[in-house]
Amino acid sequence: MRAIGERAGWRYEWTVRTLLPSAWLLLLGCTDIDGLSGVIDATEDDEAWVSQGGVQTCLSPSPAGRFERTTLGKEWPRNVYEDPREGGLGLIIADLDGDGELDLVVPRAQESPRFFFSENGAWVPREGLVAEVLDTIGGSAADSDGDGDLDLLLYRFYGPPALLVNDGTGRFEVLFIDPDPERAGCGGSASWGDQDLDGDLDLFLGRKHFRTMGDDGIEEWWCDSFLYENVGNNTFLDRSEQLSEDVSNDRVMASGWVQLDDDPYPELYVVSDIPTETPGNRLLDNIDGVLRQDDVSSLNVSLAGMGLGIGDLNEDGHFDLFVPGIGEYKVLVSAPEVGLWADIAQSADLRPRIADNQVTAWGGDLGDLDNDTRLDVALTFGPQLGPDAQNHLQPDEIYLASADGTYRAQAEAWGVADRSNNRGILMADLNRDGSLDVVKRHYGGEVFVDRAPCQDGAWLLLRLHDDAPNTHAIGATVEVQIGDRVLMRPIGAGSTGYGTSAPPEAHFGLGDHVDIEGLVVTWPDGHRSAFGPISTRQILDIHRR
Repeated sequence: MRAIGERAGWRYEWTVRTLLPSAWLLLLGCTDIDGLSGVIDATEDDEAWVSQGGVQTCLSPSPAGRFERTTLGKEWPRNVYEDPREGGLGLIIADLDGDGELDLVVPRAQESPRFFFSENGAWVPREGLVAEVLDTIGGSAADSDGDGDLDLLLYRFYGPPALLVNDGTGRFEVLFIDPDPERAGCGGSASWGDQDLDGDLDLFLGRKHFRTMGDDGIEEWWCDSFLYENVGNNTFLDRSEQLSEDVSNDRVMASGWVQLDDDPYPELYVVSDIPTETPGNRLLDNIDGVLRQDDVSSLNVSLAGMGLGIGDLNEDGHFDLFVPGIGEYKVLVSAPEVGLWADIAQSADLRPRIADNQVTAWGGDLGDLDNDTRLDVALTFGPQLGPDAQNHLQPDEIYLASADGTYRAQAEAWGVADRSNNRGILMADLNRDGSLDVVKRHYGGEVFVDRAPCQDGAWLLLRLHDDAPNTHAIGATVEVQIGDRVLMRPIGAGSTGYGTSAPPEAHFGLGDHVDIEGLVVTWPDGHRSAFGPISTRQILDIHRR
């Protein structure tokens, strides 16, 4: 049986296989697909199935880069020096009410955060969802209690980090992981991952250097970073003794749990812009669930880091890291020898335009903006704070990946080289049409939303559903085979971008491919499930029970 419908410029169709009692395609994790990394170990634990959203055909495709801009908060106070109520650093995009659409949380400097929920393709503000939580500056979304919905961890200027526990409808109860006033404030990054593989999501909370004006002038102190083990029911134990003194004392701007070796335990990568000791960007290796600073890793690099992008740039089955910073980038790509990464920023022609005052990159993200199968780079820039900040506005940038491994700057041609004082950037498919949209945050409070229309290029959007407590399969890896190539994406939760948190889903641009030969999910515990072939241009929900 086949059905067809139309919506907002594209057509979708789906097929119900009459051999099954519903519109579910049942696939067992026992297919051996050549080209995908590793050998698939088919066991009963790997049983999984796919819910297919229906193939979508774009009726009026547009070239990549034809964004339609919406600005949230034009009426909000903008000048953080004259009226700091709205000023913030980041943004959080996640499905907070479980309707399959992406919602938005906007932290605010001296007020409670703003909430926007997706309704008919637009973000509509909602109030009264949570008790007052002031001075939030960033955060991340994850299912901290394993009940199936996404909760929010918000870090703050002065108060202790606030955990907003979701009731499933987008209303929240406020808890505090650690209310010790000595550990309050200074938030810079919050990243979730199952460090010990017990199913619960653990939390790394990176802290920034903090300064304030006292009676005798500028007072300043360093705030430690912390590591918390989740033992269930939103109870957390302090495991910060596993953090090295270097990491604990660095000014952390971004962080991420990422699978970098052959065991199932995720590593932690920490990005700092003012380290106590160089290098400021460090790998913490995960040995059987315990973190240890790896002082000899080729991923330890020196720059004033401001963000973290994770992706397999050279398609060798190992994740690579993109670290934007002040005046330079690091593009750390895995070499043929396992465990070695090399900086290819110069050879890939990835460098800021210093002559055009493009200096301070406040976060960067990786994603396929033109759906040509290769990961592109989106960056937002802004001057350091000060009375003359507006005189040094810096243009944002987008780099499109080429087949030869180089990148070309495209923001000017696409009309998104904003000269603003921005903090934080994310890419996500907001309207579920297969094209990634770009969302940026102005330090004065405004949110710039650049929505991309549907394109010619094929795509897949995947959402994973795992057993409780890690219901969104944070730490999983998804691989897609097209021809002799394998594309890989992580499922993460946390502040890889500066002050930001992206939704836990994987987007693949797939060029002119009508089908993919195969798809493999490596779940957080290391088990693997294989599927294929599968039609492109649709949303897939992959369930494991």
